[in-house]
Amino acid sequence: MRRLEQNLYLKGEEKFGRLTSGLYSKFSGVSSNMAYGLIRTTIVNANPSALLDVGCGPGDILARVALENSEMKLYGTDPSPHMVEIANRRISRSGMNNRVSVRLGSSRNLPFDRKFDMIISSFSFHHWKGQKESLELLLAALNPSGKLAMFELNSRSFPGRFPFVKSHAMSKEYAMSFNFPGYVSRVEFSDNFKIISLVIEKR
Repeated sequence: MRRLEQNLYLKGEEKFGRLTSGLYSKFSGVSSNMAYGLIRTTIVNANPSALLDVGCGPGDILARVALENSEMKLYGTDPSPHMVEIANRRISRSGMNNRVSVRLGSSRNLPFDRKFDMIISSFSFHHWKGQKESLELLLAALNPSGKLAMFELNSRSFPGRFPFVKSHAMSKEYAMSFNFPGYVSRVEFSDNFKIISLVIEKR
Protein backbone atom coordinates (compact mmCIF):
# COMPACT_ATOMS: atom_id res chain seq x y z
CA MET A 1 0.00 0.00 0.00
CA ARG A 2 2.79 2.44 0.91
CA ARG A 3 4.58 1.93 -2.42
CA LEU A 4 1.35 2.37 -4.37
CA GLU A 5 0.57 5.56 -2.45
CA GLN A 6 3.98 7.02 -3.30
CA ASN A 7 3.45 6.25 -7.00
CA LEU A 8 0.15 8.14 -6.98
CA TYR A 9 1.70 11.46 -5.99
CA LEU A 10 3.88 13.66 -8.17
CA LYS A 11 6.63 15.70 -6.53
CA GLY A 12 5.14 18.78 -4.89
CA GLU A 13 1.61 17.43 -4.51
CA GLU A 14 0.12 17.74 -1.03
CA LYS A 15 -0.25 14.41 0.76
CA PHE A 16 -2.98 13.68 3.26
CA GLY A 17 -1.85 11.37 6.07
CA ARG A 18 -3.97 9.86 8.79
CA LEU A 19 -4.07 13.01 10.94
CA THR A 20 -4.68 15.51 8.12
CA SER A 21 -7.28 13.22 6.52
CA GLY A 22 -9.14 12.96 9.82
CA LEU A 23 -9.07 16.73 10.35
CA TYR A 24 -10.12 17.44 6.79
CA SER A 25 -13.05 15.04 7.04
CA LYS A 26 -14.39 16.88 10.11
CA PHE A 27 -14.66 20.18 8.23
CA SER A 28 -15.14 19.05 4.62
CA GLY A 29 -18.89 19.39 4.96
CA VAL A 30 -18.50 23.19 4.94
CA SER A 31 -16.88 23.24 1.49
CA SER A 32 -19.14 20.54 0.09
CA ASN A 33 -22.21 22.48 1.28
CA MET A 34 -20.86 25.59 -0.43
CA ALA A 35 -20.34 23.79 -3.73
CA TYR A 36 -23.13 21.25 -3.77
CA GLY A 37 -25.77 23.45 -5.40
CA LEU A 38 -23.62 23.92 -8.51
CA ILE A 39 -22.44 20.31 -8.45
CA ARG A 40 -26.00 19.04 -8.18
CA THR A 41 -27.20 21.23 -11.05
CA THR A 42 -24.32 20.09 -13.26
CA ILE A 43 -25.02 16.44 -12.52
CA VAL A 44 -28.77 16.79 -13.04
CA ASN A 45 -28.20 18.44 -16.43
CA ALA A 46 -25.84 15.66 -17.50
CA ASN A 47 -28.04 12.85 -16.13
CA PRO A 48 -25.21 10.27 -15.98
CA SER A 49 -25.69 6.57 -15.32
CA ALA A 50 -22.11 6.20 -14.05
CA LEU A 51 -20.20 8.99 -12.31
CA LEU A 52 -16.62 9.12 -11.06
CA ASP A 53 -15.41 11.56 -8.37
CA VAL A 54 -11.62 12.09 -8.62
CA GLY A 55 -9.91 13.22 -5.44
CA CYS A 56 -13.10 12.30 -3.62
CA GLY A 57 -11.56 12.77 -0.17
CA PRO A 58 -13.84 11.57 2.64
CA GLY A 59 -16.71 10.92 0.23
CA ASP A 60 -19.05 13.81 1.12
CA ILE A 61 -20.15 14.49 -2.44
CA LEU A 62 -20.53 10.82 -3.34
CA ALA A 63 -22.73 10.20 -0.30
CA ARG A 64 -24.99 13.14 -1.12
CA VAL A 65 -25.29 12.23 -4.79
CA ALA A 66 -26.09 8.63 -3.86
CA LEU A 67 -28.90 9.73 -1.54
CA GLU A 68 -30.54 11.75 -4.31
CA ASN A 69 -29.93 9.36 -7.24
CA SER A 70 -30.92 5.79 -6.44
CA GLU A 71 -30.24 4.48 -9.96
CA MET A 72 -26.83 6.07 -10.51
CA LYS A 73 -23.67 3.97 -10.19
CA LEU A 74 -21.02 5.96 -8.33
CA TYR A 75 -17.26 5.62 -8.15
CA GLY A 76 -14.62 7.52 -6.24
CA THR A 77 -10.84 7.55 -6.09
CA ASP A 78 -8.27 9.34 -3.96
CA PRO A 79 -4.47 9.02 -3.63
CA SER A 80 -4.65 8.97 0.19
CA PRO A 81 -5.40 5.52 1.65
CA HIS A 82 -6.65 7.27 4.78
CA MET A 83 -9.20 9.30 2.79
CA VAL A 84 -10.30 6.14 1.01
CA GLU A 85 -10.75 4.42 4.38
CA ILE A 86 -12.86 7.29 5.72
CA ALA A 87 -14.95 7.45 2.54
CA ASN A 88 -15.65 3.73 2.59
CA ARG A 89 -16.71 3.90 6.24
CA ARG A 90 -19.17 6.68 5.40
CA ILE A 91 -20.53 4.79 2.41
CA SER A 92 -20.88 1.63 4.50
CA ARG A 93 -22.74 3.45 7.29
CA SER A 94 -25.13 4.80 4.66
CA GLY A 95 -25.79 1.27 3.38
CA MET A 96 -24.74 2.15 -0.18
CA ASN A 97 -21.89 -0.28 -0.74
CA ASN A 98 -23.76 -1.88 -3.62
CA ARG A 99 -23.89 1.41 -5.56
CA VAL A 100 -20.75 3.29 -4.49
CA SER A 101 -17.20 2.05 -4.95
CA VAL A 102 -14.20 4.01 -3.62
CA ARG A 103 -10.65 2.88 -4.36
CA LEU A 104 -7.10 4.15 -4.04
CA GLY A 105 -6.02 5.99 -7.21
CA SER A 106 -5.50 9.40 -8.76
CA SER A 107 -6.29 11.51 -11.81
CA ARG A 108 -3.37 9.80 -13.57
CA ASN A 109 -4.04 6.31 -12.24
CA LEU A 110 -7.71 5.44 -12.33
CA PRO A 111 -8.41 2.14 -10.56
CA PHE A 112 -11.54 1.29 -12.57
CA ASP A 113 -11.56 -0.61 -15.84
CA ARG A 114 -14.52 1.16 -17.43
CA LYS A 115 -15.73 4.40 -19.03
CA PHE A 116 -17.91 6.99 -17.31
CA ASP A 117 -20.78 9.25 -18.34
CA MET A 118 -19.46 11.98 -16.06
CA ILE A 119 -16.25 12.66 -14.14
CA ILE A 120 -16.16 15.35 -11.46
CA SER A 121 -13.61 16.69 -9.01
CA SER A 122 -14.26 19.20 -6.24
CA PHE A 123 -11.56 21.14 -4.39
CA SER A 124 -8.89 18.75 -5.61
CA PHE A 125 -7.74 20.13 -8.98
CA HIS A 126 -5.55 22.84 -7.40
CA HIS A 127 -3.45 20.10 -5.75
CA TRP A 128 -2.56 18.42 -9.05
CA LYS A 129 0.75 18.80 -10.82
CA GLY A 130 0.61 18.16 -14.56
CA GLN A 131 -2.99 19.36 -14.70
CA LYS A 132 -3.34 19.33 -18.49
CA GLU A 133 -2.06 15.75 -18.71
CA SER A 134 -4.51 14.70 -15.99
CA LEU A 135 -7.42 16.34 -17.81
CA GLU A 136 -6.45 14.56 -21.03
CA LEU A 137 -6.41 11.20 -19.23
CA LEU A 138 -9.79 11.89 -17.64
CA LEU A 139 -11.32 12.91 -20.97
CA ALA A 140 -10.12 9.59 -22.39
CA ALA A 141 -12.02 7.81 -19.60
CA LEU A 142 -15.36 9.34 -20.64
CA ASN A 143 -18.01 7.78 -22.81
CA PRO A 144 -18.49 9.62 -26.15
CA SER A 145 -21.20 11.92 -24.77
CA GLY A 146 -19.60 12.25 -21.32
CA LYS A 147 -18.74 15.41 -19.40
CA LEU A 148 -15.81 16.39 -17.21
CA ALA A 149 -16.36 19.01 -14.49
CA MET A 150 -13.79 20.55 -12.12
CA PHE A 151 -15.16 22.53 -9.16
CA GLU A 152 -13.00 25.01 -7.25
CA LEU A 153 -13.28 28.20 -5.23
CA ASN A 154 -13.65 31.23 -7.50
CA SER A 155 -10.52 33.33 -6.99
CA ARG A 156 -12.37 36.54 -7.85
CA SER A 157 -14.66 36.09 -4.84
CA PHE A 158 -11.86 36.15 -2.27
CA PRO A 159 -9.89 39.35 -1.60
CA GLY A 160 -6.12 39.46 -1.43
CA ARG A 161 -6.02 39.24 2.36
CA PHE A 162 -6.84 35.54 2.04
CA PRO A 163 -3.68 34.26 0.26
CA PHE A 164 -4.21 30.66 1.41
CA VAL A 165 -7.73 30.60 -0.01
CA LYS A 166 -6.58 32.15 -3.28
CA SER A 167 -3.85 29.51 -3.61
CA HIS A 168 -6.63 26.91 -3.47
CA ALA A 169 -8.85 28.74 -5.95
CA MET A 170 -9.21 29.05 -9.72
CA SER A 171 -9.90 32.02 -11.97
CA LYS A 172 -12.10 32.06 -15.07
CA GLU A 173 -9.09 33.01 -17.17
CA TYR A 174 -7.05 30.08 -15.88
CA ALA A 175 -9.90 27.63 -16.34
CA MET A 176 -10.39 28.68 -19.95
CA SER A 177 -6.68 28.30 -20.70
CA PHE A 178 -7.20 24.53 -21.03
CA ASN A 179 -8.04 23.69 -24.64
CA PHE A 180 -8.33 20.24 -26.16
CA PRO A 181 -8.90 19.44 -29.86
CA GLY A 182 -12.43 18.18 -30.48
CA TYR A 183 -13.70 19.39 -27.10
CA VAL A 184 -15.51 22.52 -25.97
CA SER A 185 -14.92 24.12 -22.56
CA ARG A 186 -17.12 26.47 -20.56
CA VAL A 187 -17.09 28.05 -17.13
CA GLU A 188 -20.04 28.12 -14.74
CA PHE A 189 -20.54 29.76 -11.35
CA SER A 190 -22.59 29.10 -8.25
CA ASP A 191 -25.38 31.55 -7.45
CA ASN A 192 -23.14 33.44 -5.00
CA PHE A 193 -20.15 33.28 -7.40
CA LYS A 194 -17.96 31.68 -4.72
CA ILE A 195 -17.66 28.43 -6.69
CA ILE A 196 -16.40 28.10 -10.26
CA SER A 197 -16.56 25.02 -12.47
CA LEU A 198 -14.71 24.11 -15.64
CA VAL A 199 -16.91 21.83 -17.78
CA ILE A 200 -15.40 20.04 -20.78
CA GLU A 201 -17.24 17.85 -23.30
CA LYS A 202 -16.98 16.80 -26.94
CA ARG A 203 -18.14 19.23 -29.61
